[in-house]
Amino acid sequence: MDVLFISPGVPRTAPVVCEARAKGIPISSEPRLATQWAPAPVVGITGSSGKTTTTALTGEMLARDGRVTWV
Repeated sequence: MDVLFISPGVPRTAPVVCEARAKGIPISSEPRLATQWAPAPVVGITGSSGKTTTTALTGEMLARDGRVTWV
């Protein structure tokens, strides 16, 4: 394979990840791929709680700074 795409929740110590690393295969994720192709800066907000509020607040702060936002 040319690259191994793993979910952000997959441990870096998982056997398939270790084997890919040992073979020199690049390891990436779908979120990383998406941000590499995005035509604009991307802000990612993660976590188990509070994402909706944090996303709305961040979008509003960036908009008030004169930036075009899409939340």
